[in-house]
Amino acid sequence: MITSVEHLAESVSLWKACQALAVPRSGLYRQRRVTEPQGIAEPTLSPRALQPTEKAEVRQVLNSARFADQAPRAVYATLIDEGKYLCSWRTMYRILDENQEVRERRNQLRHPHYTPPELLATQPNQLWSWDITKLLGPTKWT
Repeated sequence: MITSVEHLAESVSLWKACQALAVPRSGLYRQRRVTEPQGIAEPTLSPRALQPTEKAEVRQVLNSARFADQAPRAVYATLIDEGKYLCSWRTMYRILDENQEVRERRNQLRHPHYTPPELLATQPNQLWSWDITKLLGPTKWT
């Protein structure tokens, strides 16, 4: 149906061809967009974008011992006070996000979850405890 509309549109206008064949123009345009090959263009980098060496320097500053426990906004403000400008605070967040470092950057211990010991009494006077609400008996719910 689309090819007949385009064939008729060569002799009359596209609007008249779509009206004569009862084809909505929006559907025709949508079909054209789907069937035409789209050239996938490479994303172009802005000339103002930071170079990889500059990004590495920003990461090194953010992960240094001096700034490891500060947010990028605080690091930005401190560096500006010292007269040093690396990039904006938002760019600092972007650089950290590229490297999956938008988290606590200090070296902290991760404590594993320990399961509490489970006590089971199978006979009388086998187990003594000051709190019997959590003790399991020989059968369920006792």
